[in-house]
Amino acid sequence: MIEVLVAAVNKKLTTVETLRAELGIIGTAEDALLSKLIDQASAMIETYCNRCFAKQKYRETIPGYGNVYLALSVRPVVSVESVKEEGRIITDYSLDSPSSGLLYRRTGWGWNPGIAWNITWHIMANSELANYEVEYTAGYGLPGEPDRTLPADIERACLEIAKTWYLENQQGTNIQSESLGDYSVTYAKPAERTLPQTVLLTLDRWRVFI
Repeated sequence: MIEVLVAAVNKKLTTVETLRAELGIIGTAEDALLSKLIDQASAMIETYCNRCFAKQKYRETIPGYGNVYLALSVRPVVSVESVKEEGRIITDYSLDSPSSGLLYRRTGWGWNPGIAWNITWHIMANSELANYEVEYTAGYGLPGEPDRTLPADIERACLEIAKTWYLENQQGTNIQSESLGDYSVTYAKPAERTLPQTVLLTLDRWRVFI
């Protein structure tokens, strides 16, 4: 189980300044629209990838499996604030791989599975107790932040989505017409928010399957 303890205030995967430059817009008159498009594009990327890219603080309860590595679910791990084993604070571990979310412990992470009887005693599948509680910070520094670490292809995906939506709005795409006798009227329908196929190919490598 994962709980967000401190949520990110900013989740924009690019900046208004960068999007403005990409579109060749001079001046700040459309900044409110550009910011909204970035928010929408960033949220859609999060939904598609099943993950938050911004840095947040989490509490995760997770079972150990008897080996020397404990895998955290949200990555990259920036820092580990505390690890508890059945409520007892432990410190004999190290962050072995931030990008993989692996905590190393030489003595191993205890395994506490359920046991059932059927002719003989056997371990029940997926019955492990979540006997470790880890509080940690994970995620990327986003564009515009002093510690920016977000991979460039994620920002590029956000830019491409926001640019596509902006240009669709400007060009008045998705026109719908109707007529009644000699009277006719044409409406511009709001562009349907979808992800371009080229962007999907970029984002597929960042998806987390739950």
